[in-house]
Parts: sequence; C-alpha cells; structure tokens
Amino acid sequence: MYSAKEAAEITGLSTATLRYYEKEQLLPQIARNDQKYRQYAEEDIEWIKMIQCMRRAIYQFSPLRNMSHYWYKVEKPLNSVMLWYKTT
Repeated sequence: MYSAKEAAEITGLSTATLRYYEKEQLLPQIARNDQKYRQYAEEDIEWIKMIQCMRRAIYQFSPLRNMSHYWYKVEKPLNSVMLWYKTT
C-alpha cells in the first residue's frame, strides 16, 4: 500500500490531482487506514497510469469516467482493459 504522497511521486501527479480523480469517480473509493489517510494499492497505481495514458489520448474526462465505471462494474483485469484500449 502507498500513501497519497508516495502514489503522487510514483505517478508524477499531485496529491490534489489524485483526490480530484477520486472525486470525479475515475478511481474507485480508495482504501483508508485507521487515521483516515488514503492508501493506494498497486492496482490503484496501475489504474492511475492507465487514466494518464488515456487522458493524453482523449483529453476529456466524461468518456474516461464512463469507461472506468464500466470496467469497475464488470471487474475486468487491468490487462484486459489495456488490450481493449489498444484495439479501439
């Protein structure tokens, strides 16, 4: 698990951007520790990286939000999502 600061360093984003992604439901509800601090799992980091890649390609959040919701609901593994993205 990674703290918000560690996740920001890994992804190159600010902690404010990570919170924004969560608020805009581009990410699932991020786990919290006993002190209520966000704890990012490796899978969360991978989703953030995918969002960064897609954002560079799409430049709009609404398609990203719709796609993120779809993939979270059907619980597709990340490699399936990346394969789907590469074929569209």
